[in-house]
Amino acid sequence: MAVIKYLRKNNLEGKSNRIALHGALEYLREGDKLIVTKIDRFARSVKNLHNVASQLEDNGIGLVFLKEQIDFSTPSGK
Repeated sequence: MAVIKYLRKNNLEGKSNRIALHGALEYLREGDKLIVTKIDRFARSVKNLHNVASQLEDNGIGLVFLKEQIDFSTPSGK
């Protein structure tokens, strides 16, 4: 596995202006994996998590949370 791009949260972002996340979502392509340190760094609510995770899955992009040890691209993560 190779790290191809590292995006970090910009401290100036507001709740509705998630520039780094939107940039990552535009950058990723089918077969890629988005690796996030913790769920709370990724989603503001369960509904938001579900919506973005579904969007990634529909586009063939994996989603991994390191701290929680969840990999949405595996059978046990679905």
